[in-house]
Amino acid sequence: MAAFCLFHLLSFAQTNSGVATYQYVDAFGQPTVFKLYFNQEKSIYIANRGKKNTLNKVGEVVLTQSNFSEVTSVNKTIFDYFIDEEGDVIVQDRKNNKLTIREVQSHYPLIVREPTLPKINWQLTEQHKKIGKFNCQKATATFRGRNYEAWFTPEIPIPADPWKLHGLPGLILEAQDTEKKYTYTFVDITMPLAQNAADELNYTPKTGDEIKLTDYNKEVNNRIKEHWRALISKPAARGSNLTFTPSDIDPQELNFEQ
Repeated sequence: MAAFCLFHLLSFAQTNSGVATYQYVDAFGQPTVFKLYFNQEKSIYIANRGKKNTLNKVGEVVLTQSNFSEVTSVNKTIFDYFIDEEGDVIVQDRKNNKLTIREVQSHYPLIVREPTLPKINWQLTEQHKKIGKFNCQKATATFRGRNYEAWFTPEIPIPADPWKLHGLPGLILEAQDTEKKYTYTFVDITMPLAQNAADELNYTPKTGDEIKLTDYNKEVNNRIKEHWRALISKPAARGSNLTFTPSDIDPQELNFEQ
């Protein structure tokens, strides 16, 4: 009996912390790789972290002063990637029931602090499949204006999940809205969490403008347009025949009801 209890404790220790890697694809079809660090009490989503920089890209080609006219003569859609030392971060603090978002926006980061973790009314289905080596079950929910499908694994009994999705009895390995505009795909996972990686769970945002959640979409749109006005004025852009038309974002959150 004692040996069984010890085995159970060791097995649980192997699954109650870790770091999962996902690929996220947004409404523009642009992929981003992110890490999700988690334990029983907290999870931290991190992407676009590195030395402060702006990458203007067409497909996988990074635009430079020398190739701008040639590349954009064929491809008309340019995507921006903003990175800095903190990156895009979402902190799900389950112990204190709080959610904090820090997002790089044209190098003027935004911070949003939600007073409580949003409630998501998941409906479990009878559909099952394997993702990697994990047995998964499908769940569905409506959250802030979009309908979601998620595949979670009870083999990792932690309600830590990509983005703001949370509350299932296991780690979500795949998720998407039903229009397939926003998708999260599992890549790999390491368990348990190494000590140097566990330090990520102590992260708190250091730089950024704090705004209300209800102002988020408007503020992001304004910052995108301001950035593109600056891009138009660059010499490489002035030497091309491009007409710049910044697109309004198709926000993942269409409303901010729980």
